[in-house]
Amino acid sequence: MATGPVLGSQAQVALAGNAQSWAAGMSGRTLATAHALPVISESIKRIEEKEENNELVGQIHRRRSIHVGARIGGDIVFQGDYNYLPFALAFAMGTESAPTETEASFRYTHRLQYHDSLIGVYATLGLNRNIDKTGSDGLESAYVYQGAKANGFTFRAEQGAAAKLTVPFLCRELTDDASPASWTYRQNVNTGMEYMLLSQAVLRIKAAASTALGSGDVLDLPVSVEIAYSPGLASDIPDDEGVKDEPVMRTPPVTRMTVAWSRINQTLRTLLVSAFENTTALKADLIFTGSAIGAGTHLATFSFPELYVDSDLDAVAEGSDLIGFPVEFHAQQATAAPTGMTGITKPLDVSIVNFVNADPLATS
Repeated sequence: MATGPVLGSQAQVALAGNAQSWAAGMSGRTLATAHALPVISESIKRIEEKEENNELVGQIHRRRSIHVGARIGGDIVFQGDYNYLPFALAFAMGTESAPTETEASFRYTHRLQYHDSLIGVYATLGLNRNIDKTGSDGLESAYVYQGAKANGFTFRAEQGAAAKLTVPFLCRELTDDASPASWTYRQNVNTGMEYMLLSQAVLRIKAAASTALGSGDVLDLPVSVEIAYSPGLASDIPDDEGVKDEPVMRTPPVTRMTVAWSRINQTLRTLLVSAFENTTALKADLIFTGSAIGAGTHLATFSFPELYVDSDLDAVAEGSDLIGFPVEFHAQQATAAPTGMTGITKPLDVSIVNFVNADPLATS
C-alpha cells in the first residue's frame, strides 16, 4: 500500500538551506541543480487540525468540530548514497562543517554533528511528483515549501538491500509553485549512484575507557543496523492559515542504535551481557567502505563516543528459519572524547567521504 503521493520516474526532491526568518512572509531559496536529490518516496501533506466541541454537555445540539489550524509534514525516504546522504542528513543533525578537500578535485570529507537546538536550521523544500514529465501536458510545476525542518532521522541498513534514510519534515504552509526544469541531478542516478551496503561495512565496539578501536574489535557481521535520532521538535499553530511558530525541542533528544545478529559468538555475548549488567559505557563506530574515488574510496563512518546497552540478549524469531538477536543501545554525550575519537563528544558524529565539494547547509 502506498504511503504517500505517487512518485514517478521524474519525481525528485530539492533541498536548500534557508537563512531567512521563520516568521510569516519569509522568502525561500530558488531551487536549482545543486539542490536536487533522488528519493524513494515522500508523504508530505496538509493535515487539518480539528477538535470536537464538547462544552454543552448533556444539551441537545449539533456537535460540530472546531478548526484549530493545520499541520503540514510527512516523511521523505532517501536512498543511502555516499554522495547524496550528507544533503539529507545535514538538515536533521543541524551542523555540517564546510567539506575539506581530502584529495584535490577528487575526494571531500563532510563532518556532521548535532546542533544544540536546531533553531534557525531549516530548508526550502521542493517536491516534484510528476509521473511522466514529457507527456504531462504542462503539469510540470512543483510544490515548494519555503520553510521545512527535519524532525530527526532513521538510517537503516540490512543485508540484501541498499541503506535507506527516512527523514520526517515539519513544513510551513505551501507558499509557491515553480517549474522543476532546473532541478537536475549532479550525476546520472541510473549509473552513478554509490549505494551504501551493510555487506561492505564493519561494526566495532569496546569499552569507552579502553584503547582506540581497531581490527580486533570488529564484531560479527549484523543482519541489520538501525540508527535513529529524535530531537522531539514541536510547534504551536497560531492561526487558521497554517503559519506555525518555528518548531523547537520540547523534550530531550534521543539517539538509539539497534543491531540484530543472526548468531552471536561467545566473545560478543560476553561483551554485550557484561555491558548490560554493569551499565558499562562503550564506544563504537559503524564504517561503510564504498567504491574507489580518486586514490581512495567512498567512506561513511558513524561514531558513538558513549554508548549503553539497553536490552539483554534474547533471541527473537524473525522468519521461518532465522533467529535474530536484536540489541538496543542508546547514545549519550561524552564528557571527554575517548581514546581514538579525537574531538568527538556528541552522541553521534558522522564523517562521509565523497566527490561533493558543496556545504549542504550553505544558505546562498
